[in-house]
Amino acid sequence: TDKQLLIFVATNSSLNVRKVSIDKQELTTVINSFKNQLKTAKTEKDIVLKNCNKLYQIFISPIADLLENRTRLALVPTGFLYNLPLQALGEVKNGKIEYLISKYDITYINNIKFVYQSQAGGKTKLKIVAFGNADKTLSNAEDEVKNIANLFPETTIFIQDSATESKAKLMLNDFNVVHFAIHGRLDPITFANSYLALAPNTAAGDDGKLTMAEIQKIRSLRNVRLMVLSACNTAVKDENVKEEWHNTPANVFILKGVSSVIATQWQVHDEATGKLMNHFYTNLEAGMAFSSALKKAQLTLSQSEKFSHPYYWSAFETIGKW
Repeated sequence: TDKQLLIFVATNSSLNVRKVSIDKQELTTVINSFKNQLKTAKTEKDIVLKNCNKLYQIFISPIADLLENRTRLALVPTGFLYNLPLQALGEVKNGKIEYLISKYDITYINNIKFVYQSQAGGKTKLKIVAFGNADKTLSNAEDEVKNIANLFPETTIFIQDSATESKAKLMLNDFNVVHFAIHGRLDPITFANSYLALAPNTAAGDDGKLTMAEIQKIRSLRNVRLMVLSACNTAVKDENVKEEWHNTPANVFILKGVSSVIATQWQVHDEATGKLMNHFYTNLEAGMAFSSALKKAQLTLSQSEKFSHPYYWSAFETIGKW
């Protein structure tokens, strides 16, 4: 509300609401400032961690007692709160940051079905198709795809000129895991024109731009258990639509039947993303659930010397089933 933040906490045994007195405009400013700081590694890490802690005290501390003995948070942010990557929040103790993801698996949901139809990542054999470096500008993305094939030898991969839009349209539903290591282009004016940058196929009449409008025309993607959008801005909302559940590239796939999507809140770093995804698929190969595998990969990167800044790893989030 204008003067209060209401946090609802539903567990299998209770429903609670906690009220935090804070001005809406003030909170909006803090969240937007924090996200802008996360979008670049040039922001001093100490400044970022200060705001990690500040927002942790606003959103998590008031409900900490309700989260005791819990291991998973399924988040349903409303309105401008969607702009806050809660996976980046953390509490500073004795000069060190303890990120929220060190305590919980975090998933974003828009339907209660994702709670009671959860499924672990390792219980079904993963049949993977991966598209990488379609425009030949992302060398680490190409390695990213090849590393997936090393971990899962039966993976079908397409790189550079072979990673065409026409293949993506025809083949997505033939696999239960789809990985895109390519550029994502968000159109701030016309969301339907936002696209994943694949290779063109002039013979098939494809320009290489797999737009949101074209994805919406696909009949169903219900066979896809996991869609990994290892690209920029794939969880960024369409600011032109004011609705409770936001219009994002990731949500377009959810609405077409994809069970889980891993997507990003800003422009991601090529090398760091490649390393994050290598850790992620290594965790999947070990049988971890999707959100657990991502969480562990993010923690691993956050503890590295080169990529500890939240810019490098906290853009990624799991949406849908975990």
